[in-house]
Amino acid sequence: MKFPKSYDCYLEFTPGGKGVPYNGGDPRSDGETNHGFRSLKGRTDQVSQIPEVHDDPALARFLTLVNASETAFFTVGCVSGKVADEHGFRMSGYVEFCINDKVLAADAVNYFKLFWHFSQALSAARFAERVALHWQLLGALFLEARTDGMTCPVIINTHYHNSEESAYSCWANTLDFLATCLVEQSGSRLDRIY
Repeated sequence: MKFPKSYDCYLEFTPGGKGVPYNGGDPRSDGETNHGFRSLKGRTDQVSQIPEVHDDPALARFLTLVNASETAFFTVGCVSGKVADEHGFRMSGYVEFCINDKVLAADAVNYFKLFWHFSQALSAARFAERVALHWQLLGALFLEARTDGMTCPVIINTHYHNSEESAYSCWANTLDFLATCLVEQSGSRLDRIY
């Protein structure tokens, strides 16, 4: 039996790349400031010091779960923002993570497997949030570990809602679902980047 999907979830390879860590201070296209990379892996007590989470407990929860010592990932960047216009209310932002292994992070197949697992989990759960999830694979040079690989930004845009609260609830439920799928992956026996 088929059911209509309320969400879109897709993956693309993005040309270019970046160095990690990267410095902050640069303005983003939305006028906010890029605060730069801060390693939170195994330092989840420092999540509250990330400026992007001050008004976003769901984003703080995502960073805390994914950067726990036992997971197979670390986060690279994040941002969220509220949008209100004549169409209603929505949330927009991204979370960027990396497989915390020097070899595994360099193979796009490993990221595709994560995407496949996530998209199958959405379907199995009959995920009902009205949201678009745009996974990207982006080249990266991990300067401190002296290795290269990829990171995975996931751009999240909720659909319009009638209230700011329901838009935020959609954002929070989506981040929680993504975090749950990621932390289910094994983090043992990794040649760690961080």
